Amino acid sequence: MDQYNTFDKKFKLFTIGDNKVGKSSIIKRYAEGIFNEETEKQIPGVDFKMKTINFQNKKIKLEIWYLVGRETNIIYSSLYYKATSGFILVYDITDKQSFNNIDNWYMETTRTITPIEMSQFYLPPVFILVGNKSDLEDKREVLFKEGSDYADSKGMKFIETSAKIGDNIEDIFTKLCSELLVKADKIVDKSEDINKSSRGFCTSCYSM
Repeated sequence: MDQYNTFDKKFKLFTIGDNKVGKSSIIKRYAEGIFNEETEKQIPGVDFKMKTINFQNKKIKLEIWYLVGRETNIIYSSLYYKATSGFILVYDITDKQSFNNIDNWYMETTRTITPIEMSQFYLPPVFILVGNKSDLEDKREVLFKEGSDYADSKGMKFIETSAKIGDNIEDIFTKLCSELLVKADKIVDKSEDINKSSRGFCTSCYSM
């Protein structure tokens, strides 16, 4: 079997946020180790990168989607959210409006989650809030505490990054994978318990 097609877990991630906050720069820095100073002309839509990592003794395949170009309709992007394991919400710390719009992006993702995805036997998506362009401290418009407080209010992780210098980029995906693996293991445990019950297996009967 092709070694590139063998893995223990596969997670689809989606990076969203306003135009020019650095979504594609974050993904390219992580997946390819590159950063382009000049802004490339992009066709509005979506793109993705693949990366396989070794994490916590598991081989994990990441399919990382991101919006490109100028977003004029949040609803358009939601067509691609299906089966997403984790969302990366990105704003620019030098652009207060991009931070103010984060709640719109968050609410749109939560509206796409189906009842099945909310059940205990499926893996609900996890979220991380990312304040990008931390290298531009002298132009900061969004305080660290503002980002941290918003993330806390939604029960999500928070981190500030710089795609330009590569600061904390790896940590985005480390935090996501760590939380996703914990949730995945819990779901497996619940599924095994249900299977035992359906076979008439009584765990309490063997606790003597």
